[in-house]
Amino acid sequence: MQKYVALIAGASGAVGTALAKELVRRDEWKVYGISRRAPASPLKGVNYFQLDLNDHENCIESLSNLEDVTHVFYCGRATHAEQVLESPEDNLFLLDNLIKGI
Repeated sequence: MQKYVALIAGASGAVGTALAKELVRRDEWKVYGISRRAPASPLKGVNYFQLDLNDHENCIESLSNLEDVTHVFYCGRATHAEQVLESPEDNLFLLDNLIKGI
């Protein structure tokens, strides 16, 4: 029986995919995965949808219907071209849009 509902931002990346695999393996989890791009190899048991967390209005429109989410996992990352270090501000902006959307 599913007791928990995960929303994984960055579900098509390495960390998000690994997390989704682990949660799907456990019967008590329902998993939503969001990412800018569709995953190359979607996992069975993950409800995927494409969403750019840079778009505040689209986040609210797309995420407000997910009323059953119990856990949010931010595994996304801001696009950062050739920078060695990611911008904390950019990632906080994306996380803020995610949280405000739900």
